[in-house]
Amino acid sequence: MRIDSLTSLRFFAAAAVLIHHMEFLQKSPSPDVQMVYGWFFEGFAGVQFFYILSGFVIAYSFASRGESLSFGDFLFFRAARIYPIHWLTLLAATYFYGALNSPSFDVWLRFFTNAALLQSFVPDVLFYFGFNGVSWSISTEMFFYAAFCLFVPLSSRAIIFSWSALMLVIVINILAVHLDNGFSSWLLYINPVFRFIDFLTGVLLYRLFVARPLQMSHRAATVAEFVSIALVALSVIVAMEWAVPLQWRWDVYYVPSMALMIFVFAHQRGFVSSMLNNRLLVLLGDSSFALYMVHQIVITLSPWVMHPETILRLEDMAKVTVILLLVAIALSVALHVWFEKPVNTWLRRWWTKRKVVSGVDPAVT
Repeated sequence: MRIDSLTSLRFFAAAAVLIHHMEFLQKSPSPDVQMVYGWFFEGFAGVQFFYILSGFVIAYSFASRGESLSFGDFLFFRAARIYPIHWLTLLAATYFYGALNSPSFDVWLRFFTNAALLQSFVPDVLFYFGFNGVSWSISTEMFFYAAFCLFVPLSSRAIIFSWSALMLVIVINILAVHLDNGFSSWLLYINPVFRFIDFLTGVLLYRLFVARPLQMSHRAATVAEFVSIALVALSVIVAMEWAVPLQWRWDVYYVPSMALMIFVFAHQRGFVSSMLNNRLLVLLGDSSFALYMVHQIVITLSPWVMHPETILRLEDMAKVTVILLLVAIALSVALHVWFEKPVNTWLRRWWTKRKVVSGVDPAVT
């Protein structure tokens, strides 16, 4: 059984990343538009929300299958969900951006590294932000899935120890690096090993959710939901008003507030959760991966990228934001319904039939 409230929250995280990528707003002649984009910029934290939520949901789903799901099944099913839409958007980005118009060995190397989802391991911006730039995050996510297989058998105490050790290493590096060093953005923001702290946070949240679920009335749960939302908003306000250094905001800073929100909404007992269980929001949440994968292409192909000087007022900014959101959402829902789901269903059935033919008990799938 899945948790619909968390599924719906995925849509809002994807939308946050979309407005973060509306970087052309910085070139608007309007100081007000530039100021508001400063707040939009924090939408990059939506990636961290995805990572923490992914750790929680993967641990939840894996445990619900008991021993009926092997690690091989798990990794294939994750790849079957991610690679098809990744390859589709990679080809789209390659075509629209003309990325292979002047092919060379380096360009082809970057292309195939990206296609294999290995780009986030290369500390070179031409690799990890190449082609469909947002795909760096699913390259990192694939590392999480492989590492998850190693952490599943561990006790909660062992995972807490690993989390603490990794957090210590991250904090030491945050204190040591300088932002004027191009390597630092890869080390602290892209690096799969360091970003594993987010996924591991989600795994620990699931362990806590199972061991000590909150016993709350509907009213208390509603209060908890609003408080968790307020704390995320407060974190953003403090980050902007107090100028929290970017190297902290890239990862560590937002962990507590986002972890609390996920933990609270996982219980699905409050008023906000009931609103999030709306069928339309759940559909948008289901389509959030497609939204994440197509939105930067939509933004890049929009006319405002080349003509930001036309955005003179906040009203213009609001109109542009709504249009880009609606176009990206419509495209993502279409991709989810007519491409992502059918392909994923076919691949899962193929895997199941393959195991039956090979003499493996189909119950394991």
